[in-house]
Amino acid sequence: MNIFYTEVDKNLQLELNARGKTGFQSRSTNAIDFMVGKVANVEITAYQGSSSISGVVINPQAILGGAQTQTGRYLPSGKNGYLADEYVVQDSIDFYTNIDVATNAASAASGFSKYDPNVIVGNAYLKSTVLQDTSRRTGPYITGVDITIGDHSMGLLNKATINFIIPNV
Repeated sequence: MNIFYTEVDKNLQLELNARGKTGFQSRSTNAIDFMVGKVANVEITAYQGSSSISGVVINPQAILGGAQTQTGRYLPSGKNGYLADEYVVQDSIDFYTNIDVATNAASAASGFSKYDPNVIVGNAYLKSTVLQDTSRRTGPYITGVDITIGDHSMGLLNKATINFIIPNV
């Protein structure tokens, strides 16, 4: 019997149902350890709208937790490990100046690049800046989740408390 009737993640449903059935099917040390000792891998995803049915994630970088905490910035070594210097590209809005117009005309005349007709003093463009992260810290991670489900066998989510740490502000 499934106790969930609302928008609860399917993976979470399977995990909780498997933990609940463990004590009834087998009382071995491994089964009890699975039920109470296994660390659940929690993931928070921001969907567009009030339902996950749309399947549209607002920003893929806004996903917190999940499988990503076992790779990349959460490991000490490796190319993207938290002990390595990470380079991040930050985009910002900037405006063309007289120097930009002169540089555009000179580089086009010398044959290094094409002439860009959009380079006019005062026009806005997207400027990319490379930043180096030397913080040597992991990314944000979830430390605890407490979910309160309404009684009366309806499986409604009453309250969810999520604790997370942001070590690199």
